[in-house]
Amino acid sequence: MSQNSMAKEIVLGFFKKSYDGLSRQAMDFSSIAPALKSDRPLDDRELARVIRLAIAAEHDAAHLYELISDSTKDPRVKKTLQNIASEEKIHVGELEKLLSMFDKENDAMVEKGKKEVSEEIL
Repeated sequence: MSQNSMAKEIVLGFFKKSYDGLSRQAMDFSSIAPALKSDRPLDDRELARVIRLAIAAEHDAAHLYELISDSTKDPRVKKTLQNIASEEKIHVGELEKLLSMFDKENDAMVEKGKKEVSEEIL
């Protein structure tokens, strides 16, 4: 099996394992709330971690709205929920910009990952 084929199998296996039976479960982000206190501001590293959680929450919200949209035949509901899902994706972009301010190596690592995928799979 070629390296590209192996990489594709790994990616497809991950998505199959991740989404078979789990695609209708929302992630629980409530555990972060006690750590956020106004009397002790977060340092840059902590802020980057919280922003990453917020990014995950936005992805999860978009996923939820798309699931609901896919589960209905009502075109008004489909359109509204797809619009809301798109807004969540905009929030991801906004949060990623914030993340780059507090995690200086994040952008470089994301670009490195994109390059690796281009070289290995595409």
